[in-house]
Amino acid sequence: MSLAVAAVVATMPLLDGGHLDADAQGRALLAWSGYRGNRYVTQVADLTTGRKRTLWDSRSASIMALSDFDVAASGWAVACFRDRSGDNAQTWRVKIMRRSPQGVWSQRQLVAAPKTWVEDLHCGVGDAGQVALAWGEGVDASIKAAYVAADGRVEAPTSLARDPSSRPQIEVAPDGAATVTFTDGRDARVLYVSERPVTGGWTTRAIAPAFGPELAMDGTGRAVIAWDGLGEGSQPLSFAAGPAFTPAVFVDEHEVSLRALTAGPRGDVLAAWSTDSYPRAGYLRVAVARPGAPFSTPALVGRFAAFPLLAALGADGGGAIAAVGGSERRPRAYVRVLRPDGTWGASLRVAGRLAGLTPTGPGRYTLATVHPDTRDDKRTLRVRTVG
Repeated sequence: MSLAVAAVVATMPLLDGGHLDADAQGRALLAWSGYRGNRYVTQVADLTTGRKRTLWDSRSASIMALSDFDVAASGWAVACFRDRSGDNAQTWRVKIMRRSPQGVWSQRQLVAAPKTWVEDLHCGVGDAGQVALAWGEGVDASIKAAYVAADGRVEAPTSLARDPSSRPQIEVAPDGAATVTFTDGRDARVLYVSERPVTGGWTTRAIAPAFGPELAMDGTGRAVIAWDGLGEGSQPLSFAAGPAFTPAVFVDEHEVSLRALTAGPRGDVLAAWSTDSYPRAGYLRVAVARPGAPFSTPALVGRFAAFPLLAALGADGGGAIAAVGGSERRPRAYVRVLRPDGTWGASLRVAGRLAGLTPTGPGRYTLATVHPDTRDDKRTLRVRTVG
């Protein structure tokens, strides 16, 4: 396995690290926000053709903020924004822009105007262009969800939780069904799952006491969740898969913390966690569950010193992990590739801050990194191929 020479996508004062995703054919899109001169812009690049598109251009960075970005297997894509009428306005609106598989972007579309603060906006897109969104709203960050049909019809936002203890996470299945997870309850955190089938209507149910849940969805539309146990000391890691979401312990080691969960097109699941107890403190372990099989014996893939941690799975059952090793003072990013046979390639050193990782072909993954310029406040966004 090797790293290809990095290609520069943008150099500017960046306001986020970028959002990278690809369709089933490996055509990747990278979206980011930053300053171009005195203008604040949100742009997206098609990494296959090299074409760039400006989605938003303003004189203020506080007006239209890119919050999330997603690409469906079919090629539909969605960019989700928090928008407000002026620098001093304290009320936000939720808007989206969709891109067809043919590369045509829509105009900005209003989804919600709650007349209050909006945060933690996340979204996903289905194979026909359906969009589901979830966000925190108001001073108590109540979780709201909304849905946009394939024809552009917007359903009124639905309240999912009034006093959550974690941010919402959302995934959209190929057929447009949506799943949202969050924890609720300040004293005893409980994991909840809210689902909206294709036929409509949100339903919410409690799953189990949990801390730090991670949500993923495979290419078949199956949602999977993993989480830490509550309390201090040795707490097992648990896993549940839809539609039943029956909790089961899959890691029972001393002092571990779940760090990442991802699912692949054919149903593979990869979970990564850090070990916090001596002498293995600060290490990253990974296990993979093949379709219809339990998780594999854990593999030690390297050090874990800080976030971000990126993970991806390909259509052939292979995958990749991009992590930060070294120490907090001297972080060192690296990437390792998982072969379809379950073995891991060598650790490859990566320069810059990790920003995105997505499959773009058999045994190939695209990695996005951000590189600071010590002479000014500019950042360079680069992409390269791993594998």
